[in-house]
Amino acid sequence: MAKFKIEDIQPNPFRHMERYPIAKEKVEELRVSFRETGFWKNIVARLNEDGKPEIAYGHHRLEALTLEYNEGTKVDLIVEDLSDEHMIKIMADENMDVWGSDFSVVLETINSVVQAYADGKILLDEPQGRKESWRYAPFFVQGDIPDHGLRCPYTAGTIAKFLGWWENRDEGRPAAKINVALGILEFIEQDTFTRDEFIGLGTLAARKKLISARKALRGGGDPKESQPRNLNEEAVRYAQEINNFILPNNEKLVEFLNALELTPDVRRELWGVLLNVSERAGVWATRFQADIIDEGIVDAEIVEDTRRELTA
Repeated sequence: MAKFKIEDIQPNPFRHMERYPIAKEKVEELRVSFRETGFWKNIVARLNEDGKPEIAYGHHRLEALTLEYNEGTKVDLIVEDLSDEHMIKIMADENMDVWGSDFSVVLETINSVVQAYADGKILLDEPQGRKESWRYAPFFVQGDIPDHGLRCPYTAGTIAKFLGWWENRDEGRPAAKINVALGILEFIEQDTFTRDEFIGLGTLAARKKLISARKALRGGGDPKESQPRNLNEEAVRYAQEINNFILPNNEKLVEFLNALELTPDVRRELWGVLLNVSERAGVWATRFQADIIDEGIVDAEIVEDTRRELTA
């Protein structure tokens, strides 16, 4: 434990403060807490080359300290010998705890990992599988080998292993948000998207936007002009089409639809149709699955993963 002036405390060097949001409400809550109970001495930091502390996490607390106390005020920090790898992993954990529902933060987390890898700050495992699916840091376009001589190949799998973000670790399947983030960062690199478009979006909405852009590109259109369909309108259409069917009270079917990460609005539109019974449920479920893939509501890979899990 050591004391440092608040103005000397630096943020995590892998957290781009100009792009990461600071929640004003959370900062105000912390200021009230400081007045009532004081500053809790549980922030971990390391010393940089200038001898100044770089905090691994606690950026909202740092902002609250700066606003609440006078310049020159000293606070205690837990000083540890943290590597760049530790700093990035701790930052990623903090991002998911505080901003896990904001996909722009997922993008920044993945971007920080790829940039640190390109800068030689961290190491990622050698990718496996087809080289056509590899990317080369600091870039995001898939399969493009840079001509500057650097060879820093990576995949969603190598990032998942570094961060510990898995859909299924035993099967080696990375968390879906990593693949979505890499696809979006590729479009950002090509000036199709901007980072600001994803502020406040959840993973499902971000995936929809990515799928729509890819469909437009495959069809010869402009991915910049692509817009995902409104899920509520889709739900109404499906409900109207199957309104004459009486579907079985099939527990697996219910689990299947829930696991697709459809929003509550979509499920409400469909739920009334799913309460009754009929032997045609299997046929309808297959048709529903095919349609939502074709419409770009969910990714085919996600549907297949869900089906495999429910039928295992």
